[in-house]
Amino acid sequence: MHTYRALDLYPFDDAYVIGGLGLIGSKAAYDAIHACELLLMIGSDYPYKEFLPQKAQVVQIDERAFILGRRLPVAQSIVGSARPSVAALLARVKSRTDDSFLSTYQRDWTSWTSIAGQESRSGPQQAAHSPASPGAQRQRSGGRGCAILR
Repeated sequence: MHTYRALDLYPFDDAYVIGGLGLIGSKAAYDAIHACELLLMIGSDYPYKEFLPQKAQVVQIDERAFILGRRLPVAQSIVGSARPSVAALLARVKSRTDDSFLSTYQRDWTSWTSIAGQESRSGPQQAAHSPASPGAQRQRSGGRGCAILR
């Protein structure tokens, strides 16, 4: 998922994109960030606390040391550039084959974009908050994955 400022960094048809976060974000991104166990914030000083999870462990990477932990308490802060910091983290993390967390929110994103595309008068923001939105009645799974906010 991404913030509004990172909108141009990721194409919407990328399999790993589940939309943006915030008032003009997607329901899939909102649900994923609140269901994750680990939130990796890369170069983000996202200011809207109401959209950020309160129970997830947070790892934050940024070149600006003064923003680390400013929005959420962080379990690990990393002062550095995104690319080498993420590469160093990936070298230390075991690969997983269980993609159920990602798959759940990819399905929600696909459903949301099809509904948003059909909403000609109200726009995607209305579709995201509509009671008829996919997954609106689904109970959260209690966190099983990692969300990445950039």
